[in-house]
This record gives sequence, structure tokens and C-alpha cells, in this order.
Amino acid sequence: MRKKDLSAWLLWIVLVLPTAAHAQTLDDLVSEAWRAHGSPAALDARIDAQRHATRRAGGWMNPVFAVEYSNVPVDSLALDESPMSGVQFKLTQPFPFPGKADKRRAGSEYLTAAAQWERAEKVNQLRFAVTKHYYELARNRLLQQITERHLEQAATLVAMVRIKFQVGATGQHNLLRLAVLEERLRDDLAEFARGEVEHRAMLNALLARDPGTPIQTPGLLEPVAPAAADLWEQARDARPLLNFWTEKARAEQAEAERAGYEAWPDPSLWVGYRVREEIVGPDGMVRDEGDDFLTFGIAFSLPLLHGQGWGAAKKEKLARAQAAQHERRAVADDLRGQLATALASWRRAYEKAQVYRNKIGPDQNRALESTRSAYRVGSADFATLYGTEVGLLDIERQAVTAVVETHLRQAQVEALVGADLPDAGVKK
Repeated sequence: MRKKDLSAWLLWIVLVLPTAAHAQTLDDLVSEAWRAHGSPAALDARIDAQRHATRRAGGWMNPVFAVEYSNVPVDSLALDESPMSGVQFKLTQPFPFPGKADKRRAGSEYLTAAAQWERAEKVNQLRFAVTKHYYELARNRLLQQITERHLEQAATLVAMVRIKFQVGATGQHNLLRLAVLEERLRDDLAEFARGEVEHRAMLNALLARDPGTPIQTPGLLEPVAPAAADLWEQARDARPLLNFWTEKARAEQAEAERAGYEAWPDPSLWVGYRVREEIVGPDGMVRDEGDDFLTFGIAFSLPLLHGQGWGAAKKEKLARAQAAQHERRAVADDLRGQLATALASWRRAYEKAQVYRNKIGPDQNRALESTRSAYRVGSADFATLYGTEVGLLDIERQAVTAVVETHLRQAQVEALVGADLPDAGVKK
């Protein structure tokens, strides 16, 4: 291998490989945000807590052990003076009424499912936020590149007009108009520099990184064709927010059923063992042999105040279930409207990107070249040249904005649906 080729390979290894090693695609950034952002981790902990609550909801109460020193004379506290005296050992075990434990677990399980859908919605919104700032950063950089290029072209026009001014073929006011254009473009560049810091900081915040961490964006974007399928059916099944309210309503309904069942009393069974002493009279005769006693029984509460307690709780939970159902219906109606609006904007952005890139942009470029040539030979005035240059700047900016808008609308629709789109992502 020649030394020149070897040097080129070494330069590629030194400069390109480290960049490639640290390059992150949009999917990489989304995955990193899911791992690094605190919201999913917080919801994971909440889901874990709810799972423990479910296990606790179906558990039994602890047994109660008691020791009783009972029925002894006040003056002596002796066990061998009265046949009623003794030491009582008692064990009591409360039991939930049959079916109660299952109903308690059911409501908690629905709450666990709701917490899982809440996490899925947070992840869904996090993906949208990362994608949004990523493409806004890309748009900012692409517009900055266009502005820098037109600033160079403005300098070329200044040189062209200055030559005509020196020979008296044009007025000084034309040079001043170009100077104003240059200042406007420089001011735009300052605004793009601010946008670079803003969008990069927002994106790095979602990734839990230092605000100044470099982020790579594509230097060229192609418009994304809009989804052709009717996405409402998919959104109705896949959107985590809708499923969250569905499980929330189920949880409240299950709690209402449990409240209606809680009026049934929980029985408590107990067994007692009394240790007694032999009773001997003053004459030395045994009056009571002091046999030990065994006691067992059952107790349960009387649901006389059911309406004030669990009856009111049942009505409360039913009202909360209805509220959750109405909330889901409202979210679904809003979602359907947002989805239709986003799809319409996506289609319009795609059409605009195609027209500006394939028709209006090339035509304006040809018009500018023709106007420059005509201006050099005196066939076109300065106003036409200036208007054509400014028009091309606006068209190129509009084209880039429309292309990026297709990506932003795709991300919005995916967030509204809550899943990847079946017919989206085809670039043309």
C-alpha cells in the first residue's frame, strides 16, 4: 500500500470511527430516554407497589392470642379459693367471608393494570417528545445551512451591484438594500444559534444528559408519505391512555361490587383453654377437683348500619366508575378529532414538500440564474434580481419546513395511536 493511501486510512480511522462509535440514531435516542428518564422508573416502582397491595388485599388477618387471669378474689388474687377462677389461654382467628378476598384482589389487580397502562402512556409521550425535539433540532440546522448559503450569495450580489455602481449603472440605494438583507440573514443566524442551544438542551434533558452534549441529526431529510389506513380503529385498541381509563373504570366497578359484599360479616372463630386449681374447703374436703375447661365459639358483626357504611361506599365507587367511563369517552372523542387533524396536516405537508422540492424550487433556481445573467448585461433591473433572490430563500425554507413537518406529524400520529403505524415510514 502506498504511503498516501495508508495515511488516508489512518486519517479515516482517527476521525471517522470515533464519530461513528458515538453516533446515535433517533431510535437509539428514544431507547436511551426510556432507560434514563425518571418517569418510567417512578411508574415501575408504583406498579411494583400496587402488585404488593394486591397480595396484601387477599390476605387474612393475623390470629390473636390472649392470656387471661380471671375470676379471682379481689382480696387474695388466689386461684384455689373459687371454682370460677382460672388462667384462660385463648386463640382467635378472623376469617374473611367466602368470596371477599377474591373481590378485594380483583379491584387491586385492575389498578395494577391501570398503572401499567399509565407507564405505557408515559413511554409513548416520551418517545414523541424525543422525536419532536430531534426533528426540530434538525430543522433548525437545515435552515441555518440555507441561511449561510444565501448569505454567501448575498455577498456575491453585492460585488456584482458594486461594479455597476462604480460605472454609474445603478444607484447606491440598491447596495443599501443588499446590506440590509445581509444584516437580516446574520440576525437569522443568531436566532438559529439560540435554537440550537434550546432544542439540544431540551433533548438532552429527556436523555438525562448534560445540556451541551453533542447530538447528531441528518443533513438531508426526505418527506414521509402519510399513512393511508384509517387509524382510528387501531388507536382505539392501542392507545395506552384509553386503556388506562378502561382499567380505571373496571377497578372502580370492582370496588363497588366489593363494597356491596363487605356488608356480609367476617366470622371470627376462637378456642380457649382454662387452667383451674383444685378447691379444698376448711374441713380438708375437696370441693372442686379443678378440671380444666375447653371453650370454643364463633362471632360476627351485625350489619345494622350497612347503609351508612358500605352502602354509601358502593354508591361512591359506582359514581367514580361512571366518571372514569365518561373520561374515557371524552378522551376518545378528543383523540379522534386530533387524529383527523394531524393526518390532514401530514397530507398537506407532504404535498407541499413534493411541490416545493420538485417544481417550485427548481423553477425558482432557474429563474435566479436567468435573472443574474440578464442583470449582468443590463436586461433585468435590480428589483427583479433582489426579488428573485429573496424568493428563492423563502422557497428553500418553506421546502425544508414542509419536509420536517411530515416527520413531526408522523411522530404526532404515532403518539396519538400509541403504536407504530402500519403504512407510515415510507420515504419518497
